[in-house]
Amino acid sequence: PIPRGIFISIDDGEDVNTGMLQFNVIENGAPRWSPIPTQAVFEGGSASTILTGFLSDSDDDGNPLLASDLSLSIVSNSNEDLIHVSIEGQTITAITANEDNHGVAEIVVVAHDGAKSSQTSIVFFVINVNDAPQIDTSSLEGLTMKSGEGASVGILQLMTDIDDPDDEIWVDVDTSV
Repeated sequence: PIPRGIFISIDDGEDVNTGMLQFNVIENGAPRWSPIPTQAVFEGGSASTILTGFLSDSDDDGNPLLASDLSLSIVSNSNEDLIHVSIEGQTITAITANEDNHGVAEIVVVAHDGAKSSQTSIVFFVINVNDAPQIDTSSLEGLTMKSGEGASVGILQLMTDIDDPDDEIWVDVDTSV
């Protein structure tokens, strides 16, 4: 039994009386979740968390049972375009859907002891990673220049940056010839 108290105040406008009602709370036999902190994942990455330490269970009389005997499953994923989640035993694993998306996904997980169940939410925060700009030189393949003559190549239209506007890309050109 877990002792819990409720403090009360009674006021008739002139006098105040206070007191506490004491209760002994007995578990109802359903699995209980402790708060799970937000899980951070870098875009293009993955993360795993063992959930056993966030769980407890009891029988109908309040006697503790092993949390490792609970069965866990995923109920929902609020952002399947951002992150893919699976549970193996009592370990939840999140893998980002691609290397360029970032944001938040809420995963609802249920714990079941064979008779009763309870669920909780786990928030995954996919952290933005600044990706380097890219240049596609495939259109320049086979380009031939004659020695001693000048040539121009417009490379700005060949460049992209997934994280920022393309017009913010800085270009430095160096040559060893």
